[in-house]
Amino acid sequence: MENYSLLTEGNVPSTMLIPLWGRAYYSKIYPEILNDDKAINIVNKLNYDFTRIKNSFGEYGGISIILRASEYDRKIKEYIKDHPEATIVNIGSGLDTTFFRVNNGKINWYDIDLPEAIELRKTFIKENNKLKFIAKSVLDYSWFDLINYDSKKGIMFIASGIFCYFTETQVKELFMKIADKFKNGEILFDINSKIGMKMSNFAVRKSVSNKAPMNFYINDCHKIERWSNSLKVKECYSFYRNIKKDPRWKISTVFMMKFCDVFSICKYIRIKFN
Repeated sequence: MENYSLLTEGNVPSTMLIPLWGRAYYSKIYPEILNDDKAINIVNKLNYDFTRIKNSFGEYGGISIILRASEYDRKIKEYIKDHPEATIVNIGSGLDTTFFRVNNGKINWYDIDLPEAIELRKTFIKENNKLKFIAKSVLDYSWFDLINYDSKKGIMFIASGIFCYFTETQVKELFMKIADKFKNGEILFDINSKIGMKMSNFAVRKSVSNKAPMNFYINDCHKIERWSNSLKVKECYSFYRNIKKDPRWKISTVFMMKFCDVFSICKYIRIKFN
């Protein structure tokens, strides 16, 4: 029997547990939005009580997680439809399972995260010739040299719920260095406004004991273009823009979605590296 003794609340980052819980729990309820059997399998093996996370995030938080995962799936599939042999780099992968939902058998996928996160990831997910792990900080730019990249086949970076934990200076430097190394590539990420960041920090403090405060936010997505001429905003849209509201959802859930869109609380941003 496999040993999952390292999976205790004190040493598993909340940034890995919260999205994993959301994808596993709510994809069972709404498989038409997201079907994530891999996440369900991981949760079933974990020696962890998700009650506190479930009570803190509730329906709105959980549905938001699967909607976000579904949106990333959609945009990645759009990209690999035009670039079927593309390289995809998943920044801050944690226990993410996107590869298994979008894999066309031809893409080259890299999951990058801190060494302790990759160690845990390897407990549940195995590398293969198309799926590789990089155990480094994304701010240690030596990982660039580990990417098998063909500019003619395309490269896309994704960063789901990650950059909020960085500083603006760190994100700016990362983008400029990626733009210099991987020209004509793209990055898709999600980010909160200042108000959204404060709301999210409050929710995380209630749900887990090992707190990871969020620092970075964007109110105006076009500020990124002012960082460098190499950065061009291709898309910037509100979190729930493409969502058809389900009649089974609570009134409070629908209200929060409308509130977030009206006040631009959270958004997706897609950047092209020129």
